[in-house]
Amino acid sequence: MRTKNIMSTVLMGLALLGTAAGTSAFAEKFADQIWYFDSDNPSEITDASKWTMVDPDREGCQEQTADLPCALPTPATVNTVSALQSYFSSHYSNNASLIKADSPQQRVAP
Repeated sequence: MRTKNIMSTVLMGLALLGTAAGTSAFAEKFADQIWYFDSDNPSEITDASKWTMVDPDREGCQEQTADLPCALPTPATVNTVSALQSYFSSHYSNNASLIKADSPQQRVAP
């Protein structure tokens, strides 16, 4: 009987831990900031001043590999241009190809 109580306690703890982890991941996913690339020049992908938090409604964004990123999800703490520039440096080593690869939608340069 004691073994059954211990097993029940362990299973309940694991269930609560799983719920907490799932809730945390859910909150983090929806706390992300979205940055939009607002340039037609591929050489400006690593220039944070060419990104905006307001969707410029660029045409041609699609879920295929192309020349330019459309939008880039970042953590919610990346909420200024300087924070975005630091994020490019720390997460992508200022590599435009890596930034573009993390953009869920891309578009062809005009």
